[in-house]
Amino acid sequence: MKICQITYSGFGGLGSVVFSLISGDQDRIHSWPIGFIGEKPLDSFYRKQSNDLCLEFQNFQFKPKKPIIAWFQLFQWLHKLKPDIIICHTLNPILICKIYSLISSTPLVSVAHTSNIVKPWREKLMSLFSIMFSKKIILLTEEYKSQLSNSYGVFFPISKIEVIPNGIDTNIFYPKDILIGKKLKYKIGMAGRFSFSKRQDLLISVMQYIFLKYPEIDIELHLAGDGENHHALQDLVSSIDKPSMIIFNGLLNETDIGPWMRDLDIYVHATEGETLSTSLLQAMASSLPIVASDVTGVKNLIGINEQFGYCVPNNKEAFAEKIYQLIIEIENGKNVNSSSARDFVKSNYSHTLMHKRYIKLIDKISRSI
Repeated sequence: MKICQITYSGFGGLGSVVFSLISGDQDRIHSWPIGFIGEKPLDSFYRKQSNDLCLEFQNFQFKPKKPIIAWFQLFQWLHKLKPDIIICHTLNPILICKIYSLISSTPLVSVAHTSNIVKPWREKLMSLFSIMFSKKIILLTEEYKSQLSNSYGVFFPISKIEVIPNGIDTNIFYPKDILIGKKLKYKIGMAGRFSFSKRQDLLISVMQYIFLKYPEIDIELHLAGDGENHHALQDLVSSIDKPSMIIFNGLLNETDIGPWMRDLDIYVHATEGETLSTSLLQAMASSLPIVASDVTGVKNLIGINEQFGYCVPNNKEAFAEKIYQLIIEIENGKNVNSSSARDFVKSNYSHTLMHKRYIKLIDKISRSI
């Protein structure tokens, strides 16, 4: 079966899902062409991965707010490709995918990756179009399903909805060989896009708070990622008392994120809201202690009883005190590694399990045509 995925051309969480889904097809039973689309040129890591996996792929880049030509080129590519099904991971090309779907009678499946809580109104509108246009809509959690049902009311087509969580390759994300122990300098870190919904700015303020209140603790904050808030974050760092304790690691591909995680002592995740955070799954699979925002899409993953990490309010005092508490526990010899979190991810969020769930849905759609 030829399963075509459409995704964003720049590096981010969507690409991780796309390639995890493909890598779950360990016997390569299916064909997995990818159409990349966006204002960004095709990410070099995505190009390399596509070539290494011998995938058929094409990039459709457009100028800001001028996607029409790229949409037309995508339509032509789909017409030539003749996929058996289209899985659309990004909202931008949903209309042109729907037009092709109608003309060719090819089923269109859309995946809702972004929490409704942090979407601007334009994205919420596009999400509604996606729901209307798609034969099936994949949501990542039951909680997100409830959010959308409440948002769209009678317009929410419950019969179209399938809940399939994202998955990660736990062979890439695994714990370091030795337990986290006492050291001269501690490393904490967050991986995520520098966007309005992520709160790297809060973590920088947390570092300033720790520096002033607990000067005896030598600590670094490592930030992996890039995005529209990069310059603002750099400016914020330059305004604190010790800028050198903030390290910008840049965009890291999936093979680099694994070792980056293993080099941390604590994973921190400050956000306004999530659907299902790939970075949190990666940290859990790495058995790292976690301090994260007490917001929708985080607490349901970490556990309401904090089985797999700590959820704290989005303020610098709460984050800082919990990080300090964990460091003191490490210094006192406590084992803060969370092997149960890794087991939980392997059982519920592996890339092979995600693949099986997608294929089961695709088979169901194929039988209904």
